[in-house]
Amino acid sequence: MNSVDRGVRSIWIDLLLYPTHTLPTAAAPVLVGVGLAIHDHAFAALLALLGFLASWLIHLSGIFTDNYVLLSRHPDVAEHPELLAALRNGTLSLGALRLAAVSCIAAALLTGPYLLDVAGPNVIALGCVGIAASLGYSLGRAIVADAARHRRRRVLPDVRRRSRGRHLL
Repeated sequence: MNSVDRGVRSIWIDLLLYPTHTLPTAAAPVLVGVGLAIHDHAFAALLALLGFLASWLIHLSGIFTDNYVLLSRHPDVAEHPELLAALRNGTLSLGALRLAAVSCIAAALLTGPYLLDVAGPNVIALGCVGIAASLGYSLGRAIVADAARHRRRRVLPDVRRRSRGRHLL
């Protein structure tokens, strides 16, 4: 086994779930909410736990989506050699990444009815903003990059023609 070959558990835990990064990132907004709830004498442990769980799942979905977009659009990217090796040897599949991303959003949505009942519609609005930001980070970049690539193909020939032989770009 060379340095890029890893087992399934190592791929999912160390490289995709990446708990030392994802857990603190998901905890930060919940800790702010806990602090405000304690200040207002309205702290509810179950609500904080479910909020953290939903936050973490939404964040994980963004991580999985980002890796899915990166690996599907740029299969030779050197940024993640372990993930590329896992794709090549079958330890990881793009379908599994897509399923994990969708499953995380679905599981986060399961917390919605309780959070709505106890905390109100603002919690649902924040969850929707979180989902949009999490997925928009990678999907939005891909859409913008595709649009820019398409626009560049259309515009560059015109600019070169207008420059009368001088290449501006």
